[in-house]
Amino acid sequence: MRKTVLVLFLALVLTVPFAAAEAGEQEFLGIWYGTQVGMGETMLPISMMGIEATMDIREDGTVLMSSNGEETNGTWTPGEPGTIVIDDGETPQAAALADGKLSVEAEGFVLVFEREPAAAAALAEVSTDATAEDFFGAWVGAEMNMAGVGMPMAGFGIEARIELNADGQALFTMLSEGDGGTVTTDWAMDGYMASVTVEGVATPMTLRGGRLVMEAEEGVFLIFDREA
Repeated sequence: MRKTVLVLFLALVLTVPFAAAEAGEQEFLGIWYGTQVGMGETMLPISMMGIEATMDIREDGTVLMSSNGEETNGTWTPGEPGTIVIDDGETPQAAALADGKLSVEAEGFVLVFEREPAAAAALAEVSTDATAEDFFGAWVGAEMNMAGVGMPMAGFGIEARIELNADGQALFTMLSEGDGGTVTTDWAMDGYMASVTVEGVATPMTLRGGRLVMEAEEGVFLIFDREA
């Protein structure tokens, strides 16, 4: 029932002809931090792929992009209203500014930059006084946290629900883009922690800040909220 997330790697080399910034382009200037990457409506945190990207758009018309420490120098020119054009000498790319975010699109991929680096999605502290009664009931999947990067489950095409009953029975539903289903399995308490058996493997669960957190695999957490 574990979801293997296939992440698409996006490599953009950003460069262009000299141009000094006019008043309308001033809002593009400065350092931008890569925060998201995706294709179509699916956007993922860039850090999930182990990428650290920055882009420095300078008033003298030059651009410096750094990806995991590897730097590329280039230049930029004004584009259509609300855009500038960044070019490596082969394929010009438009960078559009909207709602405080700078988006660069290439071959169907979109790389999003913001003024501040994305903050890590830290998990709340484990409730060490939790009892079985605190786990009882239905929980609906809300987020996935991978190595400190949080994303709504919907961003992965995942729908999840777990119902923990007082008789030790659990109903666990996992759908990935419409595929999957519901299994009836067992769950049990061990101190303040619980575990549910999924495909023969005991998967640990804790309560953190009123949310149920299931550790699907090392560094990958499924986060559930109480069903309304």
